[in-house]
Amino acid sequence: MDSYWRADRLDYALDDPSVFVIPAFDHLLYCGKTVACLACSAHRSVPPFWCRSGSNLDGTRLGDGSIRTIRGSLLSEHAGRDVSCGEKKTMNNRGITIVDYGSGNIGSLYNMFKYIGAEVHVVSDADKIPKDTALVLPGVGHFGRAAEKLEKSGLAKAVLEHADAGGALLGICVGMQLLFQNSSEGDVPGLGLLKGKVCHFDRDRFAERLPLPHVGWGYTDPTNSIGSRLMQNMPRRPRFYFVHSYHAVCANKADAILESTYGYRFTSAVSHANVTGLQFHPEKSHTFGMTLLRNWIKCIND
Repeated sequence: MDSYWRADRLDYALDDPSVFVIPAFDHLLYCGKTVACLACSAHRSVPPFWCRSGSNLDGTRLGDGSIRTIRGSLLSEHAGRDVSCGEKKTMNNRGITIVDYGSGNIGSLYNMFKYIGAEVHVVSDADKIPKDTALVLPGVGHFGRAAEKLEKSGLAKAVLEHADAGGALLGICVGMQLLFQNSSEGDVPGLGLLKGKVCHFDRDRFAERLPLPHVGWGYTDPTNSIGSRLMQNMPRRPRFYFVHSYHAVCANKADAILESTYGYRFTSAVSHANVTGLQFHPEKSHTFGMTLLRNWIKCIND
């Protein structure tokens, strides 16, 4: 038996066997605690989970009973409440709009926002972007191809107009990189909302041989008060999930709000006025990602 929680739809497991991630957050069972409970979180349409550690997400011991027994007990304990949907409260009035230009983890990102209680929509037509909304620009893969897709879709202009008008904008992974002026990955310019460039990791600066792309969990540290606000209600050094070979280099050092280390220190989150970017994937980072997105929503609504 593996030391990690497993299921047919399990995205990945941390090196800590007490933590797991399932993409279908809107189907998680919920134990009523402040976080989703591992024992409650067996999706109704997938096989049961197994775990050698027998621990809940918050470290609480679940005992030696089978997951079926524990799950049944929790369902009985919470009978009468809708334990299949997580938190139902609406977190913001303006709503979240995910920009779908054919490059990004739309489904898992949508499910994450929905799970934390946000009103969320996906838009692929610039004319259908609501006026009073916060835009989220996802992105995976190659910077140049993503920039070309964004431009050809007609959404690049809409994103720029939204940001120029003071609308909140969040870029994720390659979506964050697109906020900058250019990248060494392709000759296509970025949106230019943030001054700086995106560079490939410099292997010559690595003290040891490390694989690229950088795939896995990394610690983050705030560099200013804005970064600290995004990290509220988290452990001192929370971990987030990264998949990248390139990182941003800010022309304005104050725009760098979080830093991480992979071979050397690099900027893992940025913010300037109404524009924020995350190099990591909050939608893949379970409770850390949930908390960060809640904090971002709170920041843009304050």
